[in-house]
Amino acid sequence: MTRIQAASGCSAVELCEYIAKCLAGVTVAYLLLIAFPHQKSQCLWLLISMLLSITHDNDSKVARDRMRANIIGPLVGLIMFLLIPPPSLPAVFIGVVLTVLICFKLNLMQPCRTALVGLIIVMAYEKTENDWMGAIYRMSSVVAGCLIALLLNYLFRHISSPVLQWANNRNRSREKNDSSS
Repeated sequence: MTRIQAASGCSAVELCEYIAKCLAGVTVAYLLLIAFPHQKSQCLWLLISMLLSITHDNDSKVARDRMRANIIGPLVGLIMFLLIPPPSLPAVFIGVVLTVLICFKLNLMQPCRTALVGLIIVMAYEKTENDWMGAIYRMSSVVAGCLIALLLNYLFRHISSPVLQWANNRNRSREKNDSSS
């Protein structure tokens, strides 16, 4: 087992692929920022959501669960934003409790943290966007970030899967040769 694999639980090739996916996502967000400079904060929320949703191992179930959680948090955040005007500590408390309970009910406790991040992003109070449209824009940004991450996971899985299998098989055969020596 290599030092990288021991420290991260993934091979050096998987680590490089994860870095490449993150950089591809940052590039997409940057291009969107250039295309829509007046939507700077929305691109930031998109980037945060996307980086939280990219998986290191191309696991579709994990990516889908993170996306579901990233929809739950912002939806709860939007509802709380509409019911109790920001900034409001009770609204945040209620939103956190509801988000955790919904994630528990849907067996999404692993990605619950990303749901909570989405909740806070949507509930963020900005004086320039103190109406419900600002909350909807932030929710849309979070969901768009999830969709981009899902697309990146899908593309990398189909592009790199044969390469990763070859590299992992090669490393395993090396490890067998090293251990038999």
